Amino acid sequence: MKTKLSPYTIASNCTDLTDIRDGINEIQDEMKRLVSEGKNVPSFFYSRLSKLQAKRKKIEQKNQVHMNVTIRFFIDEETLTWAVRHCLHFQIEPSFPNVKKAIRNAVLNNGKSIIDFPEYWGDDLLDVNQADVEKALGLLKSAFGL
Repeated sequence: MKTKLSPYTIASNCTDLTDIRDGINEIQDEMKRLVSEGKNVPSFFYSRLSKLQAKRKKIEQKNQVHMNVTIRFFIDEETLTWAVRHCLHFQIEPSFPNVKKAIRNAVLNNGKSIIDFPEYWGDDLLDVNQADVEKALGLLKSAFGL
């Protein structure tokens, strides 16, 4: 039995992302079916799939907007403590630039909620020696204006 694919599996027939995604899904579904039946996948499937994926990537990039955003926020002593714990846990010297970078990365990875809910830093940071945390905090509080 010869496999018949719809016109949407040909990139030049696709006019928008919906057509492209439908074509990709159709080819992938048909490939899965052929493989499950122990049949060989025709080589043109791979070339059509590749062209559809390239066209999808090109269209998606046109629709994206590059944007730089600056976020300003204030930290409290508890957030500073968690950032120091983070540095000590990962054996990073708890200096002003390193702690500031740890806070910045935490906000980048977890959103501003890391500032509002410091417990989101993680329970594994509680294993850090409290005396080391207090010592580092004593040196850093004034640098952070606390």
